[in-house]
Amino acid sequence: MMLFFALDVYMPKRTILISILWMLISAALFYAILTLVLFFNLFSWKFKLGTPVYVALTVILVLIFTNIILAKRTLGKVEIWVSLIVALALMVFGFYVMYGFYSEVVNNGFLSRSVLSPHWFRLLIFTLYLTPIICWLIYPYKLVKRSATMLK
Repeated sequence: MMLFFALDVYMPKRTILISILWMLISAALFYAILTLVLFFNLFSWKFKLGTPVYVALTVILVLIFTNIILAKRTLGKVEIWVSLIVALALMVFGFYVMYGFYSEVVNNGFLSRSVLSPHWFRLLIFTLYLTPIICWLIYPYKLVKRSATMLK
């Protein structure tokens, strides 16, 4: 009886913590990718490496690995729904960014583009925005398979 009481007290805290972590990691990933986009592609495409690029890439890699670990730990129904909504929001924003990149035009004048962003950069940014939904799709099925084999 004491075990069930401990689980009832423990689960809401864990659910709230995992849900907040999903939102914080996704917001940080959003801003890190946005920093990378703005540094390379604010007015016109310019590929130059510097400290902001290295910091943004390091933060993005750490956040992706954190997202993978967090996807493994997402177990409850509320956690799964919150993580799905957050991951779908990033995916939709990735589609929006891809559409925005493909509607770029070259113009002359003040604050206009002289060079379009390359396709590899567009796909890289889109793929980075897809990583949370990929993590979300991979790990719940592994947990179901693992629990199904444990029952046999």
